[in-house]
Amino acid sequence: MGKSKQQKELTLESAQRLHDSAERKFAIAAIEAGLEVKTGPSIRCKQPVEDKTGRKRKTVTQPDFTIVDPSDPKSPLHVEVTNGKCTSPSKQAQRRVVEQARVDNYVQLSGDAVEELASAETPQSKRTFLSKLFSRK
Repeated sequence: MGKSKQQKELTLESAQRLHDSAERKFAIAAIEAGLEVKTGPSIRCKQPVEDKTGRKRKTVTQPDFTIVDPSDPKSPLHVEVTNGKCTSPSKQAQRRVVEQARVDNYVQLSGDAVEELASAETPQSKRTFLSKLFSRK
C-alpha cells in the first residue's frame, strides 16, 4: 500500500503562489471568506471507469482542494476548479470516478463561477457564495 499524502492547509501567502490562475483566485477567495482550504485527498473507486480516452482504467482522481467550514468541520467539500465549463473529457472522467466512489461532497467549479466568487466585494458575500456550494452537495 502506498503512502497517504498529508493534507496541507493553504495560507493566503501559499495560495497567492499557486500557478493556475483559477485555482489561485478560488483559494484566495475561500480563505478570505474564513474557510479552511487544504490540498485534497485522492478519491478512489474500486471499479475502473472510462478515462478521458474512453478506456476503462481510471480509478483515482485528485480534487484541487478540500474546503472546510470551521463551524462544521465534519463536513468538508472537495472542489475541482476548471478554467472552462467542466465539460472536457478529463473533467467528465474525474466526475465518473467520484460517482463510482459514491462521494457526494464534491463539486466542479467552472471558470465563470470562480470569476463570480473572486469578484465578490466582501468576505461575507464570498462566504454566502460558497455556502451555496455546501448546500448543493
